Formats: sequence, structure tokens, C-alpha cells
Amino acid sequence: MGNFVEELSAVNRLAGLLGLDVISPCNPNPPGVETGADVQFLLGGRKIGVQVTVFHADEAASPARGGSVSRREEQAKAGEAMKSNGVKSYGHSASANYGPALLRRVEAKVCKALSHGANYNELWLLIAAQIPNWGATASTMISPDVVRVEDLDQLLNEVLAKSLFSRAFLLLHLEGVVYEWQRGKSWRVAREVSPEARSAQKQMQDIAFGRGDVRERWLSDREGMEVAAIMEVLDEFKKAT
Repeated sequence: MGNFVEELSAVNRLAGLLGLDVISPCNPNPPGVETGADVQFLLGGRKIGVQVTVFHADEAASPARGGSVSRREEQAKAGEAMKSNGVKSYGHSASANYGPALLRRVEAKVCKALSHGANYNELWLLIAAQIPNWGATASTMISPDVVRVEDLDQLLNEVLAKSLFSRAFLLLHLEGVVYEWQRGKSWRVAREVSPEARSAQKQMQDIAFGRGDVRERWLSDREGMEVAAIMEVLDEFKKAT
């Protein structure tokens, strides 16, 4: 991930969703030192190190260096959208076949952890998807509708079993969904989408894709009433997740 503020935000999001009482989260890597983790904290008196990484749907097809092409394209579209005088919006899509990219991301982090050894009571892996930032959500998208724990078992268990990680998490940031793997166990859904979040998400999608009469109401909005309604939906979504 590379940015400690974003890494810490992902860890805090995970802790909040799962009710983990993390103590003294910090950056364990002083300048010039690499411990094998991005965030460190205490949990139940044990020192936990977490490697945090971001999923990109095109990683399996991207060059080994240079990062995600899809993410750069989305950021460029988002930047152009911000220059417009009208509604700030843009369109971007990514592959729904998350498997190859997710496997590549996990393999990279397994190798990194092995190169640094065990410096913690436990080392965790956190893969963050659905990054809720302007210019990032589409290229980091994994829909919970296409994720099955049986598929995660088949895809990732063998490589994780050979790693230093005791736990691994797939965090769908925007929807607040968490999948968890623990050593010796299968993947499970640790946190599902709440009915309230599903309802708010549908309203957001109706707004985004102009379903029903939403688009006409938006275009004819002269007093900001639709904008106010949208902000209410976003607030409901945040509370629900």
C-alpha cells in the first residue's frame, strides 16, 4: 500500500467492523528499517503486525512494475471529471474475475513476509478492496455477490499455509464486508453486508446509474433538493456499514 495513513485507515476499518480492541497502533518501520509489517498494535497483550495491501482487478494482467493500469486510468478520469462545470461523475469498469489478481497479491505478500522473518507474536495479512476514494473504487472493486468462501479456499489456502501469516482478511471497504482465514481453518464470512447497507447501496446505485426517474430529478434540480437527498442516502450508508 505504501502510505501509512491509508494503511492505518484500513486496519482501523477492519478493527471497527470486527470489534477488535486494538491498542497503540503505530508505524513499526523507522526510516531505513523494514520489519515485514505496515501497522503494529497490541491485542490481548500480544504484539500484532499487519501487512496491508490493496487489491487491483487488473494486477494479473499488468506489468510487473508500474502499478495498476486500471487505477491510473480511473484516476485520470476522476481528475477530468473534477474539472467539469456540471455533475462531477465518471465511468470506469474492471474485471469481475477477481481470482488471478487476488492470488498474485497474496503471493507477493507471502514472499515479502518470508524475507523479513517473524518479528511479531502474530503476523496478519489485510487485503483491502473497494477503496472508497475518488478515482479508486472501480479499479479496486470486488463484489460480495461473486465471492464464495469455497473459491477462496481453493484459490488461497495452499499459498497461505506456507506463509508466516496466522490470519488473513479480505476487506471490502465500501460495503463493510470481511472474509477471514485462520491457520488450520477454512475461509469464512466474518462480517456480512447489513440489510440497511444493502438498501442504502441500492439507492446509491439508482442515483449513479440514473434508474427510474432519478436522472430526470437530478437534471431538473434547481434548489439542491436532490443533492440533499443524496447526502442523506450517503449518511445512511455510512451508518449502516
